[in-house]
Amino acid sequence: MQSVEFRAELRDAELAPLILRAIGAKPLGSTEWEDSYFRVPDGWLKRRSAAGEPTDWVRYHRTPRVQPKIVRFEVLADEQGIERFGQHPMPLWLAIRKHRELWMRGYTTVSLDHIEHLGRFVKLEALVSPQHNVVRAHREINRIRDALSPALGEPIAEGYADLMLRQLAA
Repeated sequence: MQSVEFRAELRDAELAPLILRAIGAKPLGSTEWEDSYFRVPDGWLKRRSAAGEPTDWVRYHRTPRVQPKIVRFEVLADEQGIERFGQHPMPLWLAIRKHRELWMRGYTTVSLDHIEHLGRFVKLEALVSPQHNVVRAHREINRIRDALSPALGEPIAEGYADLMLRQLAA
């Protein structure tokens, strides 16, 4: 599977939901997530869990750049992940806890994230499909990003794990 993704600092966490409502986005709820990262030869592998939600594994590849980017990923149910990556737990590399408020506008998911020890961010993600191609996904991401611009800070080239690793190394 693939998606188009954009991340940025969220400077005004109170304004962002107001803008999202004004542009027709629908709130989907909020959840406390824990992402456990494991070392793999290329890309990223995380086990994503939250109370009341099914646990799954996500393996993905993303090019670090501040503009909207294509992310290639595979999502596995917990049983499939254990079957593929082994019964014995792999050594944990990094854990990230986040509070995520989800919104939906068209084909795009908007995540208003509070990442423990990192701060607040927004992630826009539009799934690519035969009905919603890459060009259309980029267009939709850019429209939402432009609308949210009064609430946004700097764009983020990397994922939260990259940011956390950099902070831990400092």
